[in-house]
Amino acid sequence: MHATFAWISLVMALHSEQPSLERIKLFLGALPSAEGFTAANREFGETYRDIRDEFSKEPAFQNELELVQTADEADLVLEIVDRGLRDTGARTGTGTVVGSTVIVGNSIPVRQKTVVAQLAVAGTAYKIDLDGRQGIKLVAYRNQAKNLLRQVVDWVHANRSALERARTSRHVH
Repeated sequence: MHATFAWISLVMALHSEQPSLERIKLFLGALPSAEGFTAANREFGETYRDIRDEFSKEPAFQNELELVQTADEADLVLEIVDRGLRDTGARTGTGTVVGSTVIVGNSIPVRQKTVVAQLAVAGTAYKIDLDGRQGIKLVAYRNQAKNLLRQVVDWVHANRSALERARTSRHVH
């Protein structure tokens, strides 16, 4: 009798220490400001589409995250805050050498595609900026969309217990 009770207690203790395997609910889109305004344009919409496409192709994302249709259902909100071409600080051009002088015929800035997002935890003031270019070499918009999802999954791994506490307190209230 005592052995059975001890076994049940041990199993319950081990089970309570295991992290939840429930997927984290992610909403893709802009949250309205207090005044009701949201950031939206065609380019942002294309990035959300790229993120959904990359999500559907990658089981590792699907194992960790569940895309939801509304922010009210979400644990996390991923909002695109910037997309476009940004100057890298470098310039390229053509020039002609005449003697010891270089005559520059044309010089233009080198630009790189950029996607910047903000990850917010529902029901809290916590937000973190994510850069789609971080750690990748080919900075196409679609690659940056996939990279943003990787960053979200990495963030979830690092913060799962705090995220689950936030989820629990949100559902209690």
